[in-house]
Amino acid sequence: MIMHAAPHRALVNEALAAAEVRVHRTIRRWAEDEIYLPDGPREGQRFSSAFSPFTGLVLDAFDDPRWRYFILTGSAQNSKSLIGFSIPTLYHLFEIGENVICLVPDDDFAYSLWAEKLRPIIERTSYRELIPTKGRGSRGGKFTFLRFGNGAVLRFISAVSASRQRGSRGIGHTARVGVCEELDIVARKTSESKSKEPGPWKQLQARTKSYEERARIYAGSVIHGPKDAAWEEIQKGSGALIMIRCPHCGVHVFPEREHLQKIALAQDSEEDARRLGGYTCQACGCVWTENDRAAAIHDPRLVHRGQEVEDGLVVGPAPRVKTFSVRWNDMHRWSNPRAEHNETVLANISAQEWLAEESQGDEDEQALCQHVWAVPWVPSESESDDLSDRNVREKVRVLIPNNRDSEKGRVPADAKYITVYGDVHKRGLYWVARAWWPDARCHTFDYGYHEFHGGKQSENKSIMAGLLDWQEDVLSRGWRDTDDRLRSIDAAGADAHWKPDAVFAWVRTANGDKPKGLYHAGEGFGSGHMMRAYKQPKPGKTVIPGQHSHRVYVSDRRAWRLDFDADYWKRFEHELWLTPAGNPGSVTLFQPRNLKRGHFSYSKHIVAERWVWEWDAKKGRTGHFEREGSNNHYLDASTGTCVLASWLGVQVVSDSDAQKKVVASYPERGERHERLAGRWRIGR
Repeated sequence: MIMHAAPHRALVNEALAAAEVRVHRTIRRWAEDEIYLPDGPREGQRFSSAFSPFTGLVLDAFDDPRWRYFILTGSAQNSKSLIGFSIPTLYHLFEIGENVICLVPDDDFAYSLWAEKLRPIIERTSYRELIPTKGRGSRGGKFTFLRFGNGAVLRFISAVSASRQRGSRGIGHTARVGVCEELDIVARKTSESKSKEPGPWKQLQARTKSYEERARIYAGSVIHGPKDAAWEEIQKGSGALIMIRCPHCGVHVFPEREHLQKIALAQDSEEDARRLGGYTCQACGCVWTENDRAAAIHDPRLVHRGQEVEDGLVVGPAPRVKTFSVRWNDMHRWSNPRAEHNETVLANISAQEWLAEESQGDEDEQALCQHVWAVPWVPSESESDDLSDRNVREKVRVLIPNNRDSEKGRVPADAKYITVYGDVHKRGLYWVARAWWPDARCHTFDYGYHEFHGGKQSENKSIMAGLLDWQEDVLSRGWRDTDDRLRSIDAAGADAHWKPDAVFAWVRTANGDKPKGLYHAGEGFGSGHMMRAYKQPKPGKTVIPGQHSHRVYVSDRRAWRLDFDADYWKRFEHELWLTPAGNPGSVTLFQPRNLKRGHFSYSKHIVAERWVWEWDAKKGRTGHFEREGSNNHYLDASTGTCVLASWLGVQVVSDSDAQKKVVASYPERGERHERLAGRWRIGR
């Protein structure tokens, strides 16, 4: 019998081909091979992490087996949707060839995602022939799932109707991979519908649970507020930041809003703000140009919570969690080399900051937080012990008929004391100047930010030199009062908590041979500063007691330090703003040149901390301050002026419970003032 080998060989080859294990590309390699950008300034070009190098770091993390869940947030139109939703979805559908569940707020949102984000990308790839040509969704109608030519299914599940879908159809759809675009919108829709379903993140986890360690869930979201579902999950996760390398000092830093050049915000026009826009490196103090920023973003590092960058290497263990979370902002944006000077990334950020200052509106501030800096936005109505930033701005002092009394830098002639205090930071200090009357009325007649220019000096030397410059440029010059007399300060101080060596050196130099002179090194204790409460020591040769404060001689520094109860004095600061202007124990503000623009940042600082009451089994009713805003520097400086005023004779005695009466006695008048339920009552 004659055997024909050829058919048998063909069968063997087919069997071997079927048994061959397919090697999948990494998600980064696949994206750079297959994806073309559907829109934007680089429309039609192949996706490449070389343009925005941080995207490559994030995509590489997707292949790390230690993570099961991935949550991304970043500035608007800066790759968040592309790398956090579109690329992972298409990678698992076409490269891996598996089903994907997409959680959406509602059915209309599902169609929008498909028509505007996914389909335009697929149509530019080699997978365009796999787009369904018949069935639901193939001709633009409504659909709940799409089955592609390779058999993979993309199933959309509405968060608000998830329970109804399962109950009516008896089907609980599962998959190894889940995705969610705009997690916080989904969470809000779920809340509004009063659905009994768990939160959206828990829903996705439940639908991938059977795959255990092999499960993967991807989500991106804009951050709206500190209690958003997305922000809470980011905080629980690895908390990674995209740090970029300063071209001047070589240190990797994460660019934050507070280090943007303040000089741009002080300009009179948006064009000037664009022209002077810059960023101050928090490591070396050098000011970045747009070229510096463009160079910095091309040497990024992905740094998880608890890790550091040493000599370009990320050191330290990552948190032992299953969720990879990462944040970046507009400072990481790709730099278009064809952009005009006034349309660069730094120029645009500075212009948006200037417009927010100009408008004083919540809408512009919210847009900055969410779409530029990718941080939670705290509304202006957020209260701090019943105090809002609008309450602060309403305290502008306008005197009729001569409103020269209310100008910036003008001291009321009948005020008795002047105190100035500065909150010291690495590259500058925020300072506040106030005039005081014996009955605890005060007028904030000036404040500002004094930038340190230490160059490449050590931090202590830079701060010391900056404080001396501040003394010469601001404190020593004094201010004119409304009678045109030159008034000098009665007491000034700077916070010594962070860099005591520099501040004490400044105090010794400034006071000269008068150890108890005009200038003070201050340090606050309490929930807002250190995790130990203020305790006043017994009086002695080296301790002088005051009102919820004391002076102590620090022998090794050869100077006196002013310690105070930060919780008490911050609450006193807030009480000043809550008391009607003109009454004892109240505060007013100078009138800005632009009433719409003025005091916006200052007022935000004042209400950046909120007093929260709590019950302690041993101590009874007590409380602590909680941060609600990212910047509280003017609050710290304003609080310091109150402490200094108390040492000049403006004394206030209060109970620990602010709801009880607050009594202030002033020896010069022999008057007694009581404040009950937020109102002052004057009597003998």
